[in-house]
Amino acid sequence: MKLFLDTANLNEIEKTLKLGIISGITTNPGLIAKEPKTDYIAHLKKIAELCQKYRQEVPLSMMVVEKEPEKMLVQAKEFSAALQYGNLNIKIPVGLDTLWVVRELEKNNIKVNYTCGMNEAQTILGGLAGATYFSIFHGHIKDLGSDPNEVIKNSRQLLEGTKTEIISGGVRHMKDAVDSFLAGAHIVTVPYEILEKMAIHPKTTENINRFIDKFNHWGENYGK
Repeated sequence: MKLFLDTANLNEIEKTLKLGIISGITTNPGLIAKEPKTDYIAHLKKIAELCQKYRQEVPLSMMVVEKEPEKMLVQAKEFSAALQYGNLNIKIPVGLDTLWVVRELEKNNIKVNYTCGMNEAQTILGGLAGATYFSIFHGHIKDLGSDPNEVIKNSRQLLEGTKTEIISGGVRHMKDAVDSFLAGAHIVTVPYEILEKMAIHPKTTENINRFIDKFNHWGENYGK
């Protein structure tokens, strides 16, 4: 069971690294676009530096922004060379014409996060191509009226015996994260706001406050 953080926000990443429970970080161009405008590689380098600062060189996924497979391959290699981060994973979008890109990168020791998966058939292709990770878009599958947890469950069975691990992404609620793990996802990647909510329950807060209040009352009367 591994929990990744899905963000490009440096403050969120630093706060989470301090917790010491995150096993990876995933980003995408949409998340990068939410941050103050800067150079793409420069921003990813800052994320990598934070991981190194806290001695947690966890898997870091970044996505190519080219649309043609040949250009994706070139860009992926450029990203890998520029970042010089040992645990970098390049996100390559699912597609028939990108399968050879996945194989070529993995053959050259550049790990691939094959991303935007929606069904089991795509999972099969990701596994055959030798991708390190296959990202299933949980929330988007649910939007289509299908059951993302069934896709995860079936995909886990299909990938048995391969090196490919399932990442459940696009989760929008705490329950999505829990259900993803129960369905068999190796990894769930969550936004920071969901990570925060996972630690909070009104009854937890109520009971802790009650315990402390009783202790303080006992302390006030101690020795009387």
